[in-house]
Amino acid sequence: MMKTQPHKRAFLVPLLFMAAIAATSISDSLAMAANALDTGFDASRGVIFEPNRARELLAQCSRSFPKVDGTWAPTASQIAQFEALLAPALQAALLREAGAQRAPKPSDYYRQYGGIIVAGHRVIYANGFHRNDVESTQQWKGVPVDVCDSGYHYWAAAFDVDAGRLVRFLQEDRSDAPGPFIQFNGYA
Repeated sequence: MMKTQPHKRAFLVPLLFMAAIAATSISDSLAMAANALDTGFDASRGVIFEPNRARELLAQCSRSFPKVDGTWAPTASQIAQFEALLAPALQAALLREAGAQRAPKPSDYYRQYGGIIVAGHRVIYANGFHRNDVESTQQWKGVPVDVCDSGYHYWAAAFDVDAGRLVRFLQEDRSDAPGPFIQFNGYA
Protein backbone atom coordinates (compact mmCIF):
# COMPACT_ATOMS: atom_id res chain seq x y z
CA MET A 1 0.00 0.00 0.00
CA MET A 2 1.32 3.36 -0.94
CA LYS A 3 1.46 6.04 1.71
CA THR A 4 0.53 9.60 0.89
CA GLN A 5 2.41 12.40 2.41
CA PRO A 6 0.45 14.72 4.77
CA HIS A 7 0.50 17.68 2.37
CA LYS A 8 -0.87 15.49 -0.46
CA ARG A 9 -3.56 14.08 1.86
CA ALA A 10 -4.58 17.64 2.80
CA PHE A 11 -5.00 18.36 -0.91
CA LEU A 12 -6.88 15.12 -1.62
CA VAL A 13 -9.60 15.56 1.03
CA PRO A 14 -10.97 18.85 -0.37
CA LEU A 15 -10.64 17.45 -3.89
CA LEU A 16 -12.74 14.39 -2.98
CA PHE A 17 -15.25 16.64 -1.22
CA MET A 18 -15.55 18.84 -4.34
CA ALA A 19 -15.97 15.74 -6.53
CA ALA A 20 -18.82 14.53 -4.29
CA ILE A 21 -20.52 17.94 -4.53
CA ALA A 22 -20.09 17.96 -8.30
CA ALA A 23 -21.60 14.46 -8.57
CA THR A 24 -24.55 15.57 -6.43
CA SER A 25 -25.01 18.67 -8.58
CA ILE A 26 -24.97 16.58 -11.76
CA SER A 27 -27.48 14.18 -10.24
CA ASP A 28 -29.69 17.10 -9.17
CA SER A 29 -29.40 18.63 -12.65
CA LEU A 30 -30.46 15.36 -14.26
CA ALA A 31 -33.43 15.11 -11.91
CA MET A 32 -34.37 18.72 -12.66
CA ALA A 33 -34.09 18.04 -16.41
CA ALA A 34 -36.30 14.98 -16.03
CA ASN A 35 -38.84 17.06 -14.10
CA ALA A 36 -38.71 19.77 -16.77
CA LEU A 37 -39.75 17.13 -19.31
CA ASP A 38 -42.69 16.08 -17.12
CA THR A 39 -45.83 16.63 -19.15
CA GLY A 40 -48.13 17.00 -16.16
CA PHE A 41 -49.89 13.72 -17.00
CA ASP A 42 -49.72 10.48 -15.05
CA ALA A 43 -48.21 7.95 -17.48
CA SER A 44 -50.21 5.10 -15.95
CA ARG A 45 -53.43 6.87 -16.95
CA GLY A 46 -52.87 6.72 -20.70
CA VAL A 47 -53.40 3.94 -23.24
CA ILE A 48 -52.76 3.73 -27.00
CA PHE A 49 -55.46 1.91 -28.95
CA GLU A 50 -54.35 -0.43 -31.74
CA PRO A 51 -54.91 0.91 -35.29
CA ASN A 52 -57.80 -1.49 -35.91
CA ARG A 53 -59.59 0.02 -32.87
CA ALA A 54 -58.63 3.71 -33.21
CA ARG A 55 -61.87 4.66 -35.02
CA GLU A 56 -63.86 3.45 -32.01
CA LEU A 57 -62.55 6.45 -30.05
CA LEU A 58 -64.35 8.74 -32.51
CA ALA A 59 -67.81 7.34 -31.77
CA GLN A 60 -68.68 10.11 -29.30
CA CYS A 61 -72.11 11.63 -28.82
CA SER A 62 -70.93 15.15 -27.90
CA ARG A 63 -68.16 15.75 -30.45
CA SER A 64 -67.84 16.25 -34.18
CA PHE A 65 -65.08 14.87 -36.42
CA PRO A 66 -63.70 15.28 -39.91
CA LYS A 67 -63.57 12.39 -42.38
CA VAL A 68 -60.99 9.80 -41.34
CA ASP A 69 -59.07 8.21 -44.22
CA GLY A 70 -57.28 5.50 -42.22
CA THR A 71 -55.51 4.56 -39.02
CA TRP A 72 -51.92 4.02 -37.87
CA ALA A 73 -49.96 3.14 -34.71
CA PRO A 74 -48.48 6.07 -32.74
CA THR A 75 -45.34 5.42 -30.70
CA ALA A 76 -44.83 6.24 -27.04
CA SER A 77 -42.35 8.93 -28.14
CA GLN A 78 -44.98 10.59 -30.34
CA ILE A 79 -47.48 10.47 -27.47
CA ALA A 80 -44.88 12.17 -25.25
CA GLN A 81 -44.46 14.95 -27.84
CA PHE A 82 -48.23 15.37 -27.94
CA GLU A 83 -48.54 15.45 -24.15
CA ALA A 84 -45.79 18.07 -23.84
CA LEU A 85 -48.00 20.46 -25.85
CA LEU A 86 -51.31 19.14 -24.58
CA ALA A 87 -50.76 19.61 -20.82
CA PRO A 88 -50.30 23.40 -20.87
CA ALA A 89 -53.09 23.83 -23.44
CA LEU A 90 -55.41 21.69 -21.34
CA GLN A 91 -54.52 23.55 -18.13
CA ALA A 92 -55.23 26.90 -19.78
CA ALA A 93 -58.54 25.62 -21.17
CA LEU A 94 -59.54 24.20 -17.78
CA LEU A 95 -58.80 27.52 -16.09
CA ARG A 96 -60.98 29.32 -18.64
CA GLU A 97 -63.76 26.75 -18.40
CA ALA A 98 -63.83 25.96 -14.66
CA GLY A 99 -62.13 28.95 -13.07
CA ALA A 100 -59.02 29.00 -10.91
CA GLN A 101 -60.80 27.67 -7.80
CA ARG A 102 -62.32 24.60 -9.47
CA ALA A 103 -60.01 23.75 -12.36
CA PRO A 104 -58.63 20.20 -12.24
CA LYS A 105 -55.00 19.52 -13.22
CA PRO A 106 -53.94 17.56 -16.31
CA SER A 107 -52.75 14.79 -13.96
CA ASP A 108 -56.40 14.31 -12.90
CA TYR A 109 -57.25 12.92 -16.36
CA TYR A 110 -57.03 9.53 -18.00
CA ARG A 111 -56.38 9.46 -21.75
CA GLN A 112 -57.08 7.13 -24.64
CA TYR A 113 -55.01 7.70 -27.79
CA GLY A 114 -55.55 6.56 -31.35
CA GLY A 115 -53.69 7.21 -34.59
CA ILE A 116 -55.88 8.37 -37.46
CA ILE A 117 -55.20 9.80 -40.91
CA VAL A 118 -57.09 12.98 -41.80
CA ALA A 119 -56.57 14.66 -45.19
CA GLY A 120 -53.23 12.86 -45.56
CA HIS A 121 -51.97 13.91 -42.09
CA ARG A 122 -51.02 11.48 -39.33
CA VAL A 123 -53.01 12.71 -36.35
CA ILE A 124 -53.08 11.41 -32.80
CA TYR A 125 -56.53 11.77 -31.30
CA ALA A 126 -56.88 11.98 -27.51
CA ASN A 127 -60.03 11.15 -25.60
CA GLY A 128 -59.71 12.53 -22.06
CA PHE A 129 -61.84 11.89 -18.99
CA HIS A 130 -61.62 12.78 -15.30
CA ARG A 131 -60.25 10.25 -12.81
CA ASN A 132 -63.38 10.38 -10.63
CA ASP A 133 -65.30 8.65 -13.39
CA VAL A 134 -62.99 5.67 -13.99
CA GLU A 135 -60.61 5.10 -11.07
CA SER A 136 -62.48 2.06 -9.79
CA THR A 137 -62.25 0.14 -13.07
CA GLN A 138 -59.69 -0.93 -15.67
CA GLN A 139 -62.31 -1.08 -18.44
CA TRP A 140 -61.10 2.26 -19.84
CA LYS A 141 -57.92 0.55 -21.08
CA GLY A 142 -59.82 -1.37 -23.74
CA VAL A 143 -63.20 0.29 -24.22
CA PRO A 144 -63.62 3.88 -25.46
CA VAL A 145 -65.09 6.13 -22.79
CA ASP A 146 -68.08 8.02 -24.15
CA VAL A 147 -70.19 10.34 -22.03
CA CYS A 148 -72.67 12.83 -23.43
CA ASP A 149 -72.28 16.31 -22.01
CA SER A 150 -70.45 16.55 -18.63
CA GLY A 151 -68.44 19.64 -19.57
CA TYR A 152 -64.78 19.84 -18.68
CA HIS A 153 -64.65 16.35 -17.16
CA TYR A 154 -64.52 15.02 -20.74
CA TRP A 155 -62.50 16.44 -23.62
CA ALA A 156 -60.82 15.69 -26.93
CA ALA A 157 -57.65 17.00 -28.52
CA ALA A 158 -55.62 16.23 -31.65
CA PHE A 159 -51.95 16.41 -32.60
CA ASP A 160 -50.61 16.55 -36.16
CA VAL A 161 -47.48 14.42 -35.84
CA ASP A 162 -45.80 15.62 -39.04
CA ALA A 163 -46.40 19.31 -38.26
CA GLY A 164 -45.57 18.80 -34.55
CA ARG A 165 -48.53 20.87 -33.35
CA LEU A 166 -51.95 20.69 -31.79
CA VAL A 167 -54.78 21.05 -34.29
CA ARG A 168 -58.44 21.92 -34.12
CA PHE A 169 -60.56 18.87 -34.69
CA LEU A 170 -63.95 19.95 -35.95
CA GLN A 171 -66.31 18.59 -38.61
CA GLU A 172 -66.02 21.65 -40.82
CA ASP A 173 -62.37 20.90 -41.73
CA ARG A 174 -60.85 23.93 -40.03
CA SER A 175 -57.89 22.09 -38.52
CA ASP A 176 -55.56 24.99 -39.37
CA ALA A 177 -57.70 27.60 -37.60
CA PRO A 178 -56.28 29.07 -34.39
CA GLY A 179 -57.30 27.40 -31.05
CA PRO A 180 -59.03 26.45 -28.90
CA PHE A 181 -57.37 23.07 -29.23
CA ILE A 182 -59.30 21.34 -26.46
CA GLN A 183 -62.89 20.36 -27.28
CA PHE A 184 -64.92 19.86 -24.09
CA ASN A 185 -68.11 17.84 -24.14
CA GLY A 186 -71.30 19.87 -24.15
CA TYR A 187 -73.34 20.58 -21.07
CA ALA A 188 -76.70 18.97 -20.36
